[in-house]
Amino acid sequence: MESFSWFRSVCSVPRRSERTVTQAREVVVLEPIGVGEAVHIVTRRWFEDDVRRHFAGKVTAVSRALIRAEGWVFVFHRGTNEFIRRSDLRTRIFSVADAGNIVNILPAGVEPSNLRYEFSDAGLFLTDGLDFAVDINEFGLST
Repeated sequence: MESFSWFRSVCSVPRRSERTVTQAREVVVLEPIGVGEAVHIVTRRWFEDDVRRHFAGKVTAVSRALIRAEGWVFVFHRGTNEFIRRSDLRTRIFSVADAGNIVNILPAGVEPSNLRYEFSDAGLFLTDGLDFAVDINEFGLST
């Protein structure tokens, strides 16, 4: 009976090494995407012939891993070899946890209505024509 109480007291008290690990452990919490933030979302293609769709807009609501955003759809046109922005404003719901969506949060001050795509020798760029430009090369660097 005496050995059992000793066993219980030893098991309930963390060892010195366990306390150190517990104290050193840090919890990192990502801030969710906020209402009003501008986003650029690329819908991942699963097959070569899939339509290349991108979306740029502002977040209007957030619920866990879902966002509701209002903005514009860009679709790649094979005939002209460029992304065409659809003229109508759309409201879409995206899962930011879905591996099929690549979600980019745009810097403050970037207005999604001004975004357009430009091709250059360096690749495909998303720009607002002012201070913002980001490389959107789906294929990585050519070697």
